Amino acid sequence: SWTEAEEGYNRVRIGAMARALEGQCIAVQSPTQGAAPWSWFADENAGAAGIFAPPDKGFPPSGVIARGPMNAPGWVMAEVDLAALAQVHSAGNVRTRAHWSESPGRAGPVQTVTLA
Repeated sequence: SWTEAEEGYNRVRIGAMARALEGQCIAVQSPTQGAAPWSWFADENAGAAGIFAPPDKGFPPSGVIARGPMNAPGWVMAEVDLAALAQVHSAGNVRTRAHWSESPGRAGPVQTVTLA
């Protein structure tokens, strides 16, 4: 992601953590870093890389598997236990996927209206 300030970084981080939570999956945040004076659009870059999981059995209570330092280029790596992720799907504290089949489909065709 490209964000030029901490608030932008936090929006992307919170979104990545939400995807990990609601999708019961691993999500990765990979920001651009540092100054890029050759780019008029992305000349300033702020953020930190992160690897996120659902905050559930077998994962950190915060859902943060790994996080790099703010505004420092480098690599962030972690090993993810896919068996723990499968356990979350089948017997986690919140089993979102277990109820997907119970959710109704789309309410019906979309109606087009003209606004005056």
